[in-house]
Amino acid sequence: MKKKFLSKKIFWLVVLQIYIILGAYYFFFMGKIHFKEEVRLANGKIIVIERKIETSSYGEIGGPGGWDMVSNSLELIEQTSTKTQLVWETHKKLSPVLLDWDEDSQEWYLILVFRTCKEFFDHGRPEYAYVEQRYRDGQWREVPIAYSRFGRKANLFSAIRTDDSGLIDLKTKEQRMSEVGIDPGYVHILSKYSLCD
Repeated sequence: MKKKFLSKKIFWLVVLQIYIILGAYYFFFMGKIHFKEEVRLANGKIIVIERKIETSSYGEIGGPGGWDMVSNSLELIEQTSTKTQLVWETHKKLSPVLLDWDEDSQEWYLILVFRTCKEFFDHGRPEYAYVEQRYRDGQWREVPIAYSRFGRKANLFSAIRTDDSGLIDLKTKEQRMSEVGIDPGYVHILSKYSLCD
Protein backbone atom coordinates (compact mmCIF):
# COMPACT_ATOMS: atom_id res chain seq x y z
CA MET A 1 0.00 0.00 0.00
CA LYS A 2 2.84 2.36 0.91
CA LYS A 3 4.54 1.68 -2.45
CA LYS A 4 1.33 2.59 -4.35
CA PHE A 5 0.98 5.83 -2.36
CA LEU A 6 4.61 6.70 -3.04
CA SER A 7 4.26 6.13 -6.81
CA LYS A 8 1.14 8.35 -6.88
CA LYS A 9 3.01 11.04 -5.01
CA ILE A 10 5.95 10.86 -7.44
CA PHE A 11 3.54 10.96 -10.39
CA TRP A 12 1.89 14.16 -9.11
CA LEU A 13 5.27 15.75 -8.36
CA VAL A 14 6.36 15.07 -11.95
CA VAL A 15 3.08 16.52 -13.29
CA LEU A 16 3.55 19.60 -11.09
CA GLN A 17 7.11 20.09 -12.35
CA ILE A 18 5.93 19.85 -15.96
CA TYR A 19 3.29 22.52 -15.32
CA ILE A 20 5.86 24.78 -13.68
CA ILE A 21 8.27 24.38 -16.61
CA LEU A 22 5.53 25.01 -19.20
CA GLY A 23 4.24 27.97 -17.21
CA ALA A 24 7.71 29.48 -16.99
CA TYR A 25 8.22 28.96 -20.72
CA TYR A 26 5.01 30.73 -21.65
CA PHE A 27 5.57 33.48 -19.08
CA PHE A 28 9.17 34.22 -20.01
CA PHE A 29 9.44 33.15 -23.64
CA MET A 30 6.01 33.56 -25.23
CA GLY A 31 3.92 36.65 -24.90
CA LYS A 32 0.92 38.39 -26.33
CA ILE A 33 0.59 42.11 -26.94
CA HIS A 34 -2.94 43.31 -27.55
CA PHE A 35 -3.99 46.92 -28.05
CA LYS A 36 -6.19 49.21 -30.14
CA GLU A 37 -4.81 52.06 -32.17
CA GLU A 38 -6.18 55.17 -33.82
CA VAL A 39 -5.15 55.49 -37.47
CA ARG A 40 -5.46 58.66 -39.56
CA LEU A 41 -6.14 57.89 -43.23
CA ALA A 42 -4.97 60.14 -46.10
CA ASN A 43 -8.50 61.59 -46.41
CA GLY A 44 -8.31 62.75 -42.77
CA LYS A 45 -10.72 60.15 -41.39
CA ILE A 46 -9.65 58.48 -38.15
CA ILE A 47 -10.37 54.77 -37.76
CA VAL A 48 -9.63 52.34 -34.93
CA ILE A 49 -7.89 49.02 -35.48
CA GLU A 50 -7.08 46.19 -33.12
CA ARG A 51 -3.52 44.84 -33.05
CA LYS A 52 -2.53 41.41 -31.76
CA ILE A 53 1.11 40.38 -31.65
CA GLU A 54 2.45 37.08 -30.41
CA THR A 55 6.06 37.25 -29.29
CA SER A 56 8.96 35.04 -28.32
CA SER A 57 11.93 36.21 -26.33
CA TYR A 58 15.56 35.78 -27.21
CA GLY A 59 18.74 36.20 -25.26
CA GLU A 60 19.74 34.70 -21.95
CA ILE A 61 17.58 34.72 -18.86
CA GLY A 62 18.89 37.54 -16.71
CA GLY A 63 21.05 38.88 -19.51
CA PRO A 64 20.45 41.23 -22.39
CA GLY A 65 17.66 40.14 -24.64
CA GLY A 66 14.48 41.25 -26.25
CA TRP A 67 11.54 39.85 -28.10
CA ASP A 68 10.59 39.04 -31.65
CA MET A 69 7.21 38.89 -33.36
CA VAL A 70 5.98 35.37 -34.06
CA SER A 71 2.67 36.53 -35.50
CA ASN A 72 1.25 39.95 -36.18
CA SER A 73 -2.35 40.87 -36.99
CA LEU A 74 -4.58 43.87 -37.34
CA GLU A 75 -8.33 44.14 -37.64
CA LEU A 76 -10.55 47.07 -38.48
CA ILE A 77 -12.95 47.16 -35.53
CA GLU A 78 -14.73 50.40 -36.34
CA GLN A 79 -17.23 49.92 -39.15
CA THR A 80 -16.57 52.21 -42.10
CA SER A 81 -18.60 53.02 -45.17
CA THR A 82 -16.86 50.15 -47.01
CA LYS A 83 -18.65 47.58 -44.77
CA THR A 84 -15.58 45.35 -45.17
CA GLN A 85 -14.58 42.93 -42.42
CA LEU A 86 -10.90 43.77 -42.69
CA VAL A 87 -8.44 41.37 -41.05
CA TRP A 88 -4.74 40.95 -41.87
CA GLU A 89 -2.34 38.46 -40.28
CA THR A 90 1.16 37.18 -40.95
CA HIS A 91 3.70 34.82 -39.46
CA LYS A 92 6.41 36.28 -41.69
CA LYS A 93 8.99 38.85 -40.64
CA LEU A 94 7.00 41.79 -42.04
CA SER A 95 5.74 44.80 -40.09
CA PRO A 96 2.78 46.90 -41.22
CA VAL A 97 3.64 50.61 -41.43
CA LEU A 98 0.84 52.14 -43.54
CA LEU A 99 -2.85 51.28 -43.90
CA ASP A 100 -5.09 53.35 -46.15
CA TRP A 101 -8.12 53.40 -48.42
CA ASP A 102 -7.62 53.93 -52.16
CA GLU A 103 -10.53 56.05 -53.42
CA ASP A 104 -9.76 55.28 -57.09
CA SER A 105 -9.75 51.47 -56.85
CA GLN A 106 -12.05 51.34 -53.79
CA GLU A 107 -9.61 49.02 -52.01
CA TRP A 108 -7.74 48.92 -48.74
CA TYR A 109 -3.97 48.72 -49.04
CA LEU A 110 -1.22 47.98 -46.59
CA ILE A 111 2.49 48.79 -46.81
CA LEU A 112 4.78 46.37 -44.97
CA VAL A 113 8.49 46.63 -44.25
CA PHE A 114 10.86 43.66 -44.12
CA ARG A 115 12.14 43.11 -40.59
CA THR A 116 14.98 40.72 -41.45
CA CYS A 117 17.40 40.21 -44.30
CA LYS A 118 16.38 36.55 -44.44
CA GLU A 119 12.77 37.54 -45.15
CA PHE A 120 14.00 40.07 -47.72
CA PHE A 121 16.17 37.43 -49.44
CA ASP A 122 13.41 34.80 -49.27
CA HIS A 123 11.18 37.34 -51.01
CA GLY A 124 13.58 37.48 -53.96
CA ARG A 125 15.51 40.63 -52.98
CA PRO A 126 12.91 43.10 -54.28
CA GLU A 127 13.92 46.57 -55.43
CA TYR A 128 12.47 48.18 -52.30
CA ALA A 129 12.41 47.20 -48.64
CA TYR A 130 8.61 47.38 -48.64
CA VAL A 131 5.77 45.20 -49.85
CA GLU A 132 2.31 46.43 -50.82
CA GLN A 133 -0.75 44.31 -50.26
CA ARG A 134 -4.29 45.14 -51.42
CA TYR A 135 -7.50 43.72 -50.08
CA ARG A 136 -9.27 42.25 -53.13
CA ASP A 137 -12.07 39.71 -53.32
CA GLY A 138 -11.91 38.98 -49.61
CA GLN A 139 -8.16 38.42 -49.34
CA TRP A 140 -4.88 40.28 -49.19
CA ARG A 141 -2.92 40.11 -52.46
CA GLU A 142 0.61 41.32 -52.97
CA VAL A 143 1.11 43.88 -55.75
CA PRO A 144 4.11 45.97 -56.84
CA ILE A 145 4.46 48.93 -54.50
CA ALA A 146 3.06 52.11 -56.03
CA TYR A 147 5.74 54.76 -56.36
CA SER A 148 3.30 57.36 -54.96
CA ARG A 149 3.64 55.66 -51.55
CA PHE A 150 7.24 56.85 -51.15
CA GLY A 151 7.62 59.89 -48.95
CA ARG A 152 4.37 59.21 -47.11
CA LYS A 153 4.43 59.23 -43.36
CA ALA A 154 3.66 55.87 -41.77
CA ASN A 155 0.32 55.82 -39.94
CA LEU A 156 0.67 52.51 -38.09
CA PHE A 157 2.34 52.20 -34.71
CA SER A 158 5.77 50.55 -34.70
CA ALA A 159 7.26 51.65 -31.36
CA ILE A 160 5.57 48.71 -29.67
CA ARG A 161 6.40 47.68 -26.12
CA THR A 162 5.46 44.44 -24.39
CA ASP A 163 3.26 46.32 -21.90
CA ASP A 164 1.18 48.17 -24.54
CA SER A 165 -2.56 47.70 -24.02
CA GLY A 166 -5.80 49.67 -24.22
CA LEU A 167 -6.13 52.40 -26.84
CA ILE A 168 -3.04 54.06 -28.31
CA ASP A 169 -4.31 57.41 -29.54
CA LEU A 170 -2.80 59.63 -32.23
CA LYS A 171 -1.00 61.87 -29.72
CA THR A 172 0.68 58.91 -27.96
CA LYS A 173 1.68 57.41 -31.32
CA GLU A 174 3.23 60.68 -32.48
CA GLN A 175 5.24 61.00 -29.26
CA ARG A 176 6.48 57.42 -29.26
CA MET A 177 7.23 57.31 -32.99
CA SER A 178 9.43 60.41 -32.66
CA GLU A 179 11.60 58.93 -29.89
CA VAL A 180 15.32 58.52 -30.50
CA GLY A 181 16.18 55.11 -31.93
CA ILE A 182 13.04 54.54 -34.01
CA ASP A 183 14.12 53.27 -37.43
CA PRO A 184 13.35 55.95 -40.08
CA GLY A 185 12.04 53.24 -42.43
CA TYR A 186 9.19 52.69 -39.98
CA VAL A 187 8.37 56.41 -39.74
CA HIS A 188 8.27 57.24 -43.48
CA ILE A 189 8.04 55.09 -46.60
CA LEU A 190 11.55 55.58 -48.02
CA SER A 191 12.60 54.72 -51.57
CA LYS A 192 16.28 54.63 -50.53
CA TYR A 193 15.86 52.39 -47.50
CA SER A 194 17.49 49.02 -47.07
CA LEU A 195 18.41 47.04 -44.02
CA CYS A 196 20.40 44.48 -46.06
CA ASP A 197 23.16 46.42 -47.85
